[in-house]
Amino acid sequence: MPVPNEFRNLVEQQRPYLVRFTALQLRDVDAVEDVVQETLLAALNAEASFTGRSNLRTWLTGILKHKIIDAIRRVSRERMAFLRRAVKKLPAARTAAVPDAAAGR
Repeated sequence: MPVPNEFRNLVEQQRPYLVRFTALQLRDVDAVEDVVQETLLAALNAEASFTGRSNLRTWLTGILKHKIIDAIRRVSRERMAFLRRAVKKLPAARTAAVPDAAAGR
């Protein structure tokens, strides 16, 4: 098992690959950097669970995929919260003025 500084260096060497992989999935520069940073931190915190049975890049990619999914879910929740706030700000008259399709028959 590598010593902590050696492990950190091995993980950090994979950063360019992680950035490319994430950029293909998210296409948002800020989100890419955040997700890669979260992945690297998670990997360093989980160093003891890396047993070497798989390639380091494979192990990191597994962590990265979960972090990408988390980021997509987070953005989705943020968008829904924004839309809910926007709808609440609409005047009641505007929402009541929408005709009911069944009423027009």
